[in-house]
Amino acid sequence: MLHETNSSKKSKIGYGQDHFSAIAKEYDKGRIEYPLKLYSFLAHQCTNFQCAWDCATGSGQAAIKLANVFEKVVATDISKELLELAPEHPKIRGCPTSC
Repeated sequence: MLHETNSSKKSKIGYGQDHFSAIAKEYDKGRIEYPLKLYSFLAHQCTNFQCAWDCATGSGQAAIKLANVFEKVVATDISKELLELAPEHPKIRGCPTSC
């Protein structure tokens, strides 16, 4: 995709590329967990715990951990197939995205 900059120059930048829908089930099974220290670090950066955004949530592993700390989590991903594999949670709202 061509992206025009303010200087009217054009460059190739690939926005919104979905690399995982075709292998969603395999991705979900093989997805590694982030260390718990990461979530602790993130929580200590915040002063408000009303909402967190999990961008590129995949199948929702990080969103689940964020829901332990935040009142609401908005989990977005370009892959509808991965979002469908995410476990349901009352604090998490999964949203497909596109660019």
